[in-house]
Amino acid sequence: MACAERPVGSFEDIRTDVRSGIGAAGETSFGGEVKMRRSRVAGFGPWVSSRVRLEGKPRWTVPIGILSLFLVIARLVPFDPLMPRSALDPSWQQALNQAAAMRSAFGSAVVFTGGPGSAFVTTAYDPRTYGWVVVMSLATALIIWLCTVQAIGGSSRLFPRALCALLVIAGLGDREGLLLLVPFLCVLALVRAQSLLRCSLAVAGLSITAAIDISAKGSMFPLALVACLCAAFCAWHTGHRYLAPVAVIAPVLAFSVLWVAMGQRLTSVPAYVSGVVDLAQGYTEAMSWGSPGGDLPLFLVVGFVGLLAAISVVLVRGLSLAGRLALGCVLGFTVFTAMKLGFVRADQHMFATFSCVAGVIAISMAMTHRRPRTIVAGSGVLLAAATIYFLGSWALPAVAPIHQGEAVAGVAEALRRLGGARPALGDQWEVARANIVAESEIPRLEGRVDTYSYDQADVLARDLDWATRPVLQSYSAYSPRLAKLNQDHLTGAAAPNWVLFAPQAIDDRYPSIEDGPTWFTLLKLYRPTGFAGDKAILRRLEAPSGYSALSYGSTSTAELGQRIALSRTARLRFVQLNVKPSLLGQAALLLYKTQPLTINVWTADGLAHRFRLPAGMAESGFLLSPLTEDAEQFSSLYGDTPVVDAAREVVALRVDGSDRLWSSTFEYRESLVDVRSAP
Repeated sequence: MACAERPVGSFEDIRTDVRSGIGAAGETSFGGEVKMRRSRVAGFGPWVSSRVRLEGKPRWTVPIGILSLFLVIARLVPFDPLMPRSALDPSWQQALNQAAAMRSAFGSAVVFTGGPGSAFVTTAYDPRTYGWVVVMSLATALIIWLCTVQAIGGSSRLFPRALCALLVIAGLGDREGLLLLVPFLCVLALVRAQSLLRCSLAVAGLSITAAIDISAKGSMFPLALVACLCAAFCAWHTGHRYLAPVAVIAPVLAFSVLWVAMGQRLTSVPAYVSGVVDLAQGYTEAMSWGSPGGDLPLFLVVGFVGLLAAISVVLVRGLSLAGRLALGCVLGFTVFTAMKLGFVRADQHMFATFSCVAGVIAISMAMTHRRPRTIVAGSGVLLAAATIYFLGSWALPAVAPIHQGEAVAGVAEALRRLGGARPALGDQWEVARANIVAESEIPRLEGRVDTYSYDQADVLARDLDWATRPVLQSYSAYSPRLAKLNQDHLTGAAAPNWVLFAPQAIDDRYPSIEDGPTWFTLLKLYRPTGFAGDKAILRRLEAPSGYSALSYGSTSTAELGQRIALSRTARLRFVQLNVKPSLLGQAALLLYKTQPLTINVWTADGLAHRFRLPAGMAESGFLLSPLTEDAEQFSSLYGDTPVVDAAREVVALRVDGSDRLWSSTFEYRESLVDVRSAP
């Protein structure tokens, strides 16, 4: 039995036109002509004789097919990659490239959402990793083209639609949103396959896709896993049972080969997956931004459009029940992943959501007929209208699939480089790094160096001996476990000799809450020697002694909205605040996002200050008082007597949050640290 009940465009798809007296399909020829026998439609007039011609592939499909393949390759292969810059996102992108080139162990030495192939998603250039990026991008482009043609263009009538869908996919504005579609396309090709060979090719494409996606971005692991399991389910129930275990085993083998080829050890895979799980669990609560209530209408509209397009694909005629279930599961999880990606932050990541949904709409319109296609087209209009209404007309070009020109521009840029009109990528990379060095004030430091909270690009551009902590940017140390990994790094054998430090909290968080436990370790084991721009230069003590982990006192209980008065003291006050989400809050974190917690603090001068309070970071522990917002204030904490004025000494605090989304009571502990006890 094949992987589908009948071929696309089969005679069952030719509907009888009762009014014109055309009967059921009779004899056929594979030359594209269907001859209808004389037949009599009961109760409907005289004998009729007619011919219905199934048009062969029009001549224009050949150049359009070549054009679509060219555009998909041009869209995926980064012919004009991103060069280094000194900013938050470019810093972690270059840092992951550096870690991959150094063959650092992802999962232990580096714990981040990106893997050794992260440049496949980010397109950040590094001459040592660019070759891998080109190979993975080219493979993915070919898989997209072949799977789309196999899934949609299985007949002469539908082949042009497949090419049109590919033209739309090549025009999607966000690369990550486009990549979310690839596992679904592979499963769709498997469901629609008409032969053993095509089923096998679809499984092979899915295996390569899963390997590339997981090695590039660990958070793609759930989607790849769901796609592989659905492919196995479909194969098992549609006649090729031996392909079911292959659909699970082949991706594992492909990932293992790619992982080792990129300089990683197979023994590090469990730690890599574990780290990704930790990051995923804390991401929504710590990184959500914007108003949940304000973003909800657009979230619902986009989700409705995406699910409507997904349902239209699932209900396409000619699919087996197993195929419908497999497609429904993969498409549902794809849309869910895209929605979480875009709406947790509600920033430029939203364009990934729109690109993914637009791709599903294009595929749905290519596969459906008449009324369903009209409904899906209407949903696309609704999506465009919602974009204009909620985001503004400026956003419509960004979310519409009209970016084919950008792909062509990238190829043109590559051709100019080949002709000598533009510098080679390696030369551009060196110039970009030189610009970073010229703009930064970091001196030449001998020994291992790390930088807080981010700005890794400044260190890497100077070719310093970068000794990164596992969670390489502090805003991502969402949970106590992740924060402890970074703290332990400072006390281990690979600890940096130098630390460039500045509080750089994002999203209006409490200034000292990111990597909070490491502040205590830095105060104990390092000493300031000067400043480099806005960062303090900290040097590790030659022979630190007497260091022990920070211990907290007894646990007290307070309520949300309760003002907690604190005793006056000249010592440093570290606190742990353990606020848990309610059952409704947990559901909101899973499906959407939640209203974040805030902390209000009052200083001795009588002023109140309000900050965002990520729950996982608050549970890890952080310096509450004195309020420390820049490198100079941090340096003042060292010495026999810390320099603290009334404007920085915190004398009271209050934690606020919705009592529907958060438990009404929470636990807190504190520890008073005498800096004079530091060695």
